[in-house]
Order: sequence, then structure tokens, then C-alpha cells
Amino acid sequence: TQTFTAAATLGPNWFCYLHNGGTGDITLDPNGSEQIDGLTSYVMYPGETRLVTCDGTGFYTIVLTGYYRTFTATGTWVKPPGYAAHSGYLWGGGGGGGKAPAPYSASGGGGGACSPFLYPSTALNATESVVIGGGGAYSNVVGTPGGTGGTSQFKNTFADGGGGGFGQSSDHANGGGGGGALGAGSAGNIYSVAIVGGSPSIITNSTGTVDNTGFGGAGSFSGYSGNAYFGGGAGVSFYNSGGKSVFGGGGGTGRHTQNIGTSVYGGAGGLGYAGGSTSATAPTAPGGGGGSISEGGTGMPTSGARGELQIWGVL
Repeated sequence: TQTFTAAATLGPNWFCYLHNGGTGDITLDPNGSEQIDGLTSYVMYPGETRLVTCDGTGFYTIVLTGYYRTFTATGTWVKPPGYAAHSGYLWGGGGGGGKAPAPYSASGGGGGACSPFLYPSTALNATESVVIGGGGAYSNVVGTPGGTGGTSQFKNTFADGGGGGFGQSSDHANGGGGGGALGAGSAGNIYSVAIVGGSPSIITNSTGTVDNTGFGGAGSFSGYSGNAYFGGGAGVSFYNSGGKSVFGGGGGTGRHTQNIGTSVYGGAGGLGYAGGSTSATAPTAPGGGGGSISEGGTGMPTSGARGELQIWGVL
């Protein structure tokens, strides 16, 4: 907390520069019932610089450099004055990994979606709740997919989680579908069942030649990957690489010799392993899909990575 000497003591034309050069929040708190920018107090987030002036009765500020704040857990955002708008990215949690019997492969979880947003300051309340979705739990039971990643929310923006990875008694298990801006990815399943990324969803044809470049989450039959823009990429079997996306999460894949589904902004899909010689791969936050493992491997499957909110002020 940064306190202030009484405005009457400082007098008119007093001024100073304040900069938050750390990683924590600073509360600006004038003396007694005095106000700063019409408020009794408010939060100064990391990166922000303000010119603070006094007129003898209160304080006024001009924002010189804007803030940048990261939330990795559920909490409360306090709206600072002096900004035209607030923008950022919101990620959902990644899907958990699964397990297959030796020597078969288990598919990785899907990545969580990334949802961009831009709100005028007037559209936001003085405080807004921040909900950060957790990563889906891994499954250590053959034939039971890992948990779906949690949904994150800021104001009216949602980012859904990736579907869980899956393992069964064959090398034909699809990975979890990537999360989308408007829906969670499907859990992994046997390869003959379409694994769809986050909704609104579109299912590709069985040859895998149709990619959805629009807003839906692409699906997949028989292990062929499907790609999307805002929707999540499809989860695939170990024969193919996971579906890709731009803002949706990447699809999980079933074998370490294939590529995980990647996303430009969303979480990457989880990696599966065949055989019993390797540990599951840990995901990367925010939104990475959990890694899966064969029963003969070392260690355990991994849970999906948590979601995240990154928000900054627009002058």
C-alpha cells in the first residue's frame, strides 16, 4: 500500500511520479477520507506509471505507461481508472492424460482454448470475478479417459478446457479434442469414434482432407486430424499428428513418434506413448494437455495444465 500525506499539507501543485516496477499489486490510499481520481483507493498493477498531482484537497493522476497483470488462480480484478479499455487473453485448462495396458499406446489430453477479449472500461464493473479453470485430472484406469480441463471466465468471455486422453487394449485410441472458445473438447475414445474439438463443432470427412478454417472445432474419424481457427483441434490416434488450431487448444495424439496438436495461442495437446520404456510428458501452462502412458512405462500419466488470464490496460 502506498499512503499519502494529507492533500492540504502537500498543497496545490505538488506532484510526483509513481511506477510499479515489481510483480505485485500496489494499493494507492490517500489520507483519511481524501480521494484519488474520485476513489478512496484503487489498485496499481505491475508495469503501470502514473503522474500524481494534488490540488490541495485531493489527488488526480495521468497514466503514462499501462499495466500488465497475470492471474494463475481464481481471484478478483479491480478496475483501475484512466484507461479507455482493457484487453487480454484467457486460457482454459488442459485435459488430463490416460493409461493403456502394455504395450499399447494411450492418447494425450487436448489443450485448453485461448479466448482474446477487449472491453471498453465503461463495460466493466469496479470489480470483476476471475475464474481460472484447473487442469483435468489424469486417469490411471485403462479404458477411462482423463478429466476434461476446467473452464475459465472473465466477464462474458469463456475459455473451455481440452478433453481427456484415453487408453485401451489396442493401438487405436484417439487423443482428447482441444478446447474451444465456446465449448470443451471431447474426451479421447476408440479411433472409430469422431473426436471433436470445442464447439461450435464441425466433423470432417473420413479421409481427413477437410479442415475447418472457420470458428468451429474440427472433428476426426479413424485417426485423421482436423484443424480449426477458434475451435479446438481434433484428437487423433498414434497414426497421425494431433489437430491444430489458432485460438482453440491443440488435439492430443497417441504416440510419441507423431506430433502433438499445436495452437498459436491455445494450449498444446498432450503426448501419448506406446510401449513401456518412457514416462508421461508433463504439460506446459497455460492450458497444455496432460501426457499419457502405457502400463509398462515408468511413472504415472500427468494431469492437464491450469488455465490463465493475462490482462492489460489500453490508453
